[in-house]
Amino acid sequence: MIHAILVKNSNLYYYQGFHDFVSVFFLTLGENLGFYCADAASRFFIKDCMLESFEHGIIPALNLIMKLLKEVDLDVYNMIESGSFGQPTFTLSWVLTWYSHDILFFNQVQRVFDACLSQHPMFTLYMAVATIMHNRERLEELYDEDDPQTSLYMVF
Repeated sequence: MIHAILVKNSNLYYYQGFHDFVSVFFLTLGENLGFYCADAASRFFIKDCMLESFEHGIIPALNLIMKLLKEVDLDVYNMIESGSFGQPTFTLSWVLTWYSHDILFFNQVQRVFDACLSQHPMFTLYMAVATIMHNRERLEELYDEDDPQTSLYMVF
């Protein structure tokens, strides 16, 4: 399925985690319908993740996550900013795989996919901000100003 999607869409490029994304469609819908849905989702929902370089799609998405965090909670923004050097790279797998790499139970992954498919393509960025905010208390408890980067990886 992955190879067929990439052959059909020569402007899309494989990224680490695309197999997680596609496998959800395959396991949920089967080979035929799974292919068509994964292909459509690749073109309309995650095409910015599939550009030749992350500089044009993913980096701006990470910047938007930071801008949203700044609007939502300046304290959390400052902790993330100092621990991630301005790029919340710990959110990459969430955005690239729609959480399918991080959630253990497949039925929960399917629910996330349902939500993402029914929303704007940038919905996963808002989910990333919501996930960070959901873990705000834990972040505050474990945050170490002397080692903010480790603090982030302990929480996320």
